Amino acid sequence: KYVIIGLAIAVTVSYLVSWLSGLSFWVSFTIVAIAMILNGILAEYEDNLPGGFNNPMSEEEIKTEIDRRKKRFLPLRIGIWGILVVIFIVVDLVYWNRGV
Repeated sequence: KYVIIGLAIAVTVSYLVSWLSGLSFWVSFTIVAIAMILNGILAEYEDNLPGGFNNPMSEEEIKTEIDRRKKRFLPLRIGIWGILVVIFIVVDLVYWNRGV
């Protein structure tokens, strides 16, 4: 059930990206699928950390952990999104320079 919902979201977003950017559907789908998979892996990792959804802790421990996570995960998320944006731009430039 959840796989079908995830696939439907990926197809819909891929279609919109393809329509708005002019990229082929399959290139858009690949980009969206990779982004969704990386986001899922990162979310699962965060949920399993102390204080995460799967591993709750006390209020004081939570405050300390939040400060630590902010320092650690913000650059990681910015880096992942930055890489995806660069990939999207490069694919877009290659596509438009082919004259398709």
